[in-house]
Amino acid sequence: MKNNPIHPILLVIIVFMACTKSPGDSPQSSSAKSTESRQRTSSTEFGLQTDLPLILDSTDWVLYPLPLEGDDDAKADWKVSSYGDVGTFWNIAFFRPATQEVHLLSDSLKMRILSISPMNLYGQGTGSISSRHIYYSLQSEDLDQDGQLTSKDPKYLFVSSLDGSNFKQISPEDMDLIHWQPISSGSKVLIQARNDRNQDQQFTEEDEIISFVYDLTADRLDPVFDRKFVQKSKDLYERQWSPKAPK
Repeated sequence: MKNNPIHPILLVIIVFMACTKSPGDSPQSSSAKSTESRQRTSSTEFGLQTDLPLILDSTDWVLYPLPLEGDDDAKADWKVSSYGDVGTFWNIAFFRPATQEVHLLSDSLKMRILSISPMNLYGQGTGSISSRHIYYSLQSEDLDQDGQLTSKDPKYLFVSSLDGSNFKQISPEDMDLIHWQPISSGSKVLIQARNDRNQDQQFTEEDEIISFVYDLTADRLDPVFDRKFVQKSKDLYERQWSPKAPK
């Protein structure tokens, strides 16, 4: 039997289809396309808004403060910090470049961080225990129960190790932080906080300021002045400066 020759037009169609086969059918092309897709996704969908990084002196840790966006109350708050940026933060990411390790300062606490103060930033610190910590003034308690953390809520002093571990509060509960200062030669931190004496959930000039000292080694907070000393000092003031005091 005589074989039928392939029609020239049909041959052209077959060759064209072979040459224009979709690259998606190739395992190698599919893998490259998938990799490109992953790279594009990681750069557009996993961005995290951060502030400028802080490189801690004599450590291999870098801090990335995470700004609290839309915080209209930020300008009403004060800052006492070695870190001079303006704004408030909801958390901090700790990054170790050598190992690519990264973690948050806290995985659970809702907080409004007002200042970040590493005592060894830019070479500060003397090697004492107090200089081996990072200090944070922040708000974490909605005292007036308005559903927000604002300048009306108490400020607390927290502390952590230089890698962000052992994060804890060291100023007294329900008192508004006024001032703090580490003693560079030891392990003590001086703290002054305003006590809401009349329990009206507001901190005003009428409320008393109490001085404390916190021991980082013993993990203990004590008042600087005991009751006996306070009463003795008040009595002396009354005798010397009250309207009825002798001139």
